[in-house]
Amino acid sequence: MLEDAEASVTLNAKPKATETPGNQLKTFILLPSYQGEAHDIRTGGLWGPYWINVNSSRRVAGDALRSAAPGGSSNRSSQAGSRLSMTSIAPLRNRLKARLALVREDLEEVLGRLTDSDLDWAPAPGMRTVGGQLQEIVGTEQQNLAMLGLVPKQPCDEIFQQCKRGSLQEYRDLFSETRTTLLVYLDSLPDDELDAPIEMPANWFESLKMGTVPRGEAIRSIAQHEWYHVGQLVSYLWMRGDNPYKW
Repeated sequence: MLEDAEASVTLNAKPKATETPGNQLKTFILLPSYQGEAHDIRTGGLWGPYWINVNSSRRVAGDALRSAAPGGSSNRSSQAGSRLSMTSIAPLRNRLKARLALVREDLEEVLGRLTDSDLDWAPAPGMRTVGGQLQEIVGTEQQNLAMLGLVPKQPCDEIFQQCKRGSLQEYRDLFSETRTTLLVYLDSLPDDELDAPIEMPANWFESLKMGTVPRGEAIRSIAQHEWYHVGQLVSYLWMRGDNPYKW
């Protein structure tokens, strides 16, 4: 068990003593509920199956690096002169899913501090209302689903109007429905398709102003866009005296 102020990590591994000495350093990229196989990079031999669970507190990044030495001494002097025996990096699909989940966790935290009566509120005239920010988040994700060919394309104004809801729970339901469509699609893609180029409007945020981007980058941008607007909602709450550093 590894613990720090931000995360509690459980690492269960079953190494074969004949394949990997117990005092060899094992290094992992931790992602929520990621399962895979560890390999000895010197011999290519299988070290054993492993399962990593990260019970994260607020804003714990899924790509935090941790090190452990299962079955052996963690004393630094005992590691002197030994080489790194195994490194496992989660595939792009898992990293994208972890990023999407992490951002959504922050959005849910913000929603938990709002009420239905806040939906029509904005800090100042001309600024988006709370409900408008939620429409922007889910409407843009739905636009991306259309760009990825998952739903029919529609004019942006129509999509945003269809995304308007009257309560926080209705927005939650729409967020969940939209994200489920994306995750099912993500799980269905062969690995090489995540690196395959797709065309998007050059003036779109998700295209990085390049017009053609890897499919995985377009999906990553959905999380990036959501986080941008979650940050705005955090600022809205802070303006009302709800200090996020005390959450």
